[in-house]
Amino acid sequence: MKHIIRLLLLTLCLLLTASAALALPENYVVRNGSRDVPKVAITVDDGWDLSYVRKIHDLCVEMDFPITWFMVGTQFRHEDKAMWEEVIAHGSEIGNHTWKHSRLLKFNISNGHPQTRLVQERVDEVLGYHYPLRLMRPPYGEYKNAEKNFLPIFEQYGVEKVILWDVSQTNAQKAFKSVKNGSILLYHTREADYQCIKQLVPMLREAGYQLVTVSELLELEPLVLPVPTATPRPAVTPEPTAAPAAVTAAVPAQSKAEKTAVPTATPTPVPADELTEEDVVAHGDRSVNKIAVTIDDCNDPEIVKQLHALSVELDVPLTYFVIGNQFRHEDKALWEEILAHGSELGNHTWKHSELTKYSISNGHTQVRLTQERVDEVLGYHYPLRLMRPPRGAYQARGKDFLPVFQEHGIEKVILWDVDQNDPDKALKETQNGSILLYETTQKDLNCLKELLPMLKDAGYELVTVSELLGLPVPKLNNP
Repeated sequence: MKHIIRLLLLTLCLLLTASAALALPENYVVRNGSRDVPKVAITVDDGWDLSYVRKIHDLCVEMDFPITWFMVGTQFRHEDKAMWEEVIAHGSEIGNHTWKHSRLLKFNISNGHPQTRLVQERVDEVLGYHYPLRLMRPPYGEYKNAEKNFLPIFEQYGVEKVILWDVSQTNAQKAFKSVKNGSILLYHTREADYQCIKQLVPMLREAGYQLVTVSELLELEPLVLPVPTATPRPAVTPEPTAAPAAVTAAVPAQSKAEKTAVPTATPTPVPADELTEEDVVAHGDRSVNKIAVTIDDCNDPEIVKQLHALSVELDVPLTYFVIGNQFRHEDKALWEEILAHGSELGNHTWKHSELTKYSISNGHTQVRLTQERVDEVLGYHYPLRLMRPPRGAYQARGKDFLPVFQEHGIEKVILWDVDQNDPDKALKETQNGSILLYETTQKDLNCLKELLPMLKDAGYELVTVSELLGLPVPKLNNP
């Protein structure tokens, strides 16, 4: 009798599993994305060696690409919380790789429940909020055989896609030859895999591939997390060094108290009026002969110094859109001179990330960190109310960074209508209200040495972007 009952129960379980499987979405298990689009996703499994998680993440930051991490639950530890906050803030994502890397088909179906659920619980517990693990990579890619099917269990715990791979090769040349549009590449936290990724990423980019997360590759809806992710690990701030005499000469002497005062903390931004497309501008009033010259990046202090000297010589202000992690303590005196001259600063993100390639939460980090670094270096709150998103990208399908900018006090998003480092061509393209785009390169500096006098001779008045747009003069805590 007991055998009959067991047989009936087994039959019932199989029927329930089969019916659940029928309800699974189409293409629930995937090996690759669309073969029509030159996007690929690099994935890293396990996390057995946390030192390689850190090394690979640092490589992601250095080369500016995201990773999809499939983590074993037992390796997702409380002491690594700050690192995982950095990973998420960078725009990478986390998937489920079971609780302890169990080969599922060696165990019973009921074991699949804790193997999936415990990982989700651990990730939420460590991060302090619910981070949905909507991607699952079963160890060894095994999830189904004639007797067992773990797909309904994955789906029960919120898994939207089961992710396999089509490239698994730690030789960079061989991996590159295997990659196609839509490829999902499999790596692990090991030295050989790290070295392969380091060599392979530049090769993929040169071939025209865009590196994205698996979620973006499969066009899943962007995650909306209930709380902002933590900040990426900023570069170590060096001790301030004495500026060259030519720079410091123009800086007023400071008292000992002023030099030792602790910089004021960045105030919590007060949301501005709602930013709309009308606040995204490529030029000012066409009826007034005012124009603004803008300088992006500011990642070469020597070029910045020469640009400032040129603006002083010709008595014109510039608008500098600064990258946060390039705004250094040792350049404080130079930036004080620039502001005293009447030039202004704008926000160009923390590390020049093309925002639309990353998550909305990463946008908050990119904007906020830049404001915090500028305030920290200057020693008072300087409101970065102008934003220039790298490459002018601020909206994409399913993503809109205007509300992010608004939350951090941005009043205008600044594009441009002249981008030309041939002075004669730039002069011809300039009109009343033009916003001219330059960067901190020698070629752009040489162009401006010729162009600025030509613009003045043509009758244009050179002003900051704020003046061009009629924004009120900001009130600084420590002018």
